[in-house]
Amino acid sequence: MNFIEAVKNYRVKNNHFPQDLWNLENDCDYNRTAFRTMREIGFTSLSIEYIYLDSMVIAFQHDPVKMPYMDGKKGDPIGMVSTGKFIFTYNRDSSSFMYNRMMD
Repeated sequence: MNFIEAVKNYRVKNNHFPQDLWNLENDCDYNRTAFRTMREIGFTSLSIEYIYLDSMVIAFQHDPVKMPYMDGKKGDPIGMVSTGKFIFTYNRDSSSFMYNRMMD
């Protein structure tokens, strides 16, 4: 998932997690594309819940996405509205980056 890579690259490059999502999204073209893709697949209302030196939590809402029919027309939304969190951790000693997605 490009979004996860965008967070990881930002953390490694800047030695800290972003203070807000605007900085993360506008850090480079790769990140802008990752955010656009997240919106297209239904992830909305992204917000940072908390940031520490070694961890960050981003809350999200996932809305149903209209899937195209075989003829290319948009169909009815598939799925239901759900909320959750991306939890990112970074270990400076081992340079390991991990994430977990938890649904509320």
